[in-house]
Amino acid sequence: MKGIKKLLTLLCACLFVGAFSACDLSGILGKESSNTDSVEQSTDEKTDSSKGNEESSDEEESVDEEDTQEKDGEGLKYSLNEDDKSYSVADMGDCTDTRLVIPSTYKKLPVTGIGYEAFEECDRLTSVEIPDSVTSIDDRAFVACDRLKKVVIPDSITSIGKAAFRDCEVLENVAISNSMTSISEELFYGCDALTSVTIPDSVMSIGNSAFSMSGLTNVVIPDSVTSIGEYAFSNRKLESAVIGDSVTSIARGAFYNCTLLKNVEIPNSVTSIDASVFSMSGLTSVKIGNSVESLGEKVFSNCDSLTSVTIPKNVTTIGLVAFLGCNSLTNIVVLNENPVYYSEGNCIITRDDMALIQGCNNSVI
Repeated sequence: MKGIKKLLTLLCACLFVGAFSACDLSGILGKESSNTDSVEQSTDEKTDSSKGNEESSDEEESVDEEDTQEKDGEGLKYSLNEDDKSYSVADMGDCTDTRLVIPSTYKKLPVTGIGYEAFEECDRLTSVEIPDSVTSIDDRAFVACDRLKKVVIPDSITSIGKAAFRDCEVLENVAISNSMTSISEELFYGCDALTSVTIPDSVMSIGNSAFSMSGLTNVVIPDSVTSIGEYAFSNRKLESAVIGDSVTSIARGAFYNCTLLKNVEIPNSVTSIDASVFSMSGLTSVKIGNSVESLGEKVFSNCDSLTSVTIPKNVTTIGLVAFLGCNSLTNIVVLNENPVYYSEGNCIITRDDMALIQGCNNSVI
């Protein structure tokens, strides 16, 4: 009996424990199921939220791209002009453009100028396009931009300052505005790659050293030009020069050291040819216009290839050593109508005191 009681007691205990475990396991399983549903719901919510965020991000990114899209001349610095109604470009600022297109407006006001030394020694610029709103370029604006190859200058520009493109060594393409009345001093000095340029009919004067030490090989000076400045075209690459019919004066050294320049015709409009204008050039012949009244000192000095020269009737002044070092000169003629000089035996002699001004290697007095 005792054994049977023990067995029944043990059986009841097992049944009680089993029932308790089943309840606890059901609770646990229920909780896990609830948690799983919660996690799945949370995951779905996160996924939906993520999709919403992605869509929002895409929209923001689209707006940002539109707002931050690179603009011409982005980062340039400007200065307000005295009229308080327009701006000038002051310097490169944070702009990283290599092919720069200068904007026509800044803060809703027109950009009308490019300031003093605005792009001085900027070594990344390769080309510059200037808008029609700009009317002036100040002194040395692009000086020594050693990678600058091309510049577009609109007809709106009426003035370009001194040495604006000086020492832009690779500048090879530039169009001068049809509104400019003068080419300033040293404008293209040292522009070694600049082999040709068109001077518009609006230009009336060419400044000192405007094309000196450049790569210019030929030049046509239009009839609108009345004066050529000192050393304006002094370079060793110039091969031909056509001087317009309105030029009245050619300043000192204008064609100095043009060793490749073989022939030149000085029009009848010219009244004075200053000192050293053709000194050290490669001239073999020269035609001096009938209106020329004075030849400066050393005007043809060391023109070693010059073989002949005719002095017109109106020349009344010949400077010292005008033909010094012209070792090939064999023929000198002074027109009979000249009141001050005459020629004899290939020599130039003064009429009043018979002083010898110039002779040749074959001169006979």
